[in-house]
Amino acid sequence: MQRRNVVVMSSLLALLSGGAATWVAVTGHGLAYYFGDEEIEAEVLKDPSEFVKVGPMQLVVRGQNGRNYRIMLNMNLELVDPNNKVKVYKMLPRLRDAYLRELFGVPMAANGEWRADEMDSVKARLLGQSNQVMGSNMIANVVIQQAIAIPDPR
Repeated sequence: MQRRNVVVMSSLLALLSGGAATWVAVTGHGLAYYFGDEEIEAEVLKDPSEFVKVGPMQLVVRGQNGRNYRIMLNMNLELVDPNNKVKVYKMLPRLRDAYLRELFGVPMAANGEWRADEMDSVKARLLGQSNQVMGSNMIANVVIQQAIAIPDPR
């Protein structure tokens, strides 16, 4: 009996989700349309951002406790113009070099973490380096996806 209920519920769920997907595909309206967020939906569809992945980076920073930490960063660069993607890819080695030079030895909190206000400062410094290397009309934003601090064993 339980197995039959599971099969019936799974079939019903598949039918409903398939019907909802078909409705969105046919009408072109997502949930935002029905909840009054048409402007937000139109804005998102009108202005898709283009990103370039920088790839993982490692650097050493010094904590306020005098201990060194290895920071692993994963980040993306948001482009001003999607047509500049190839130019940015070609300049990634110079950008990575500028980022490492800018952040090497940056002090951290005593517990080995960057606070939120420090992360904003790091993003601003990276964007400044991006503008120096690429020019101010290429990179709109530096988006940090992940930052991991590992105590240096030495």
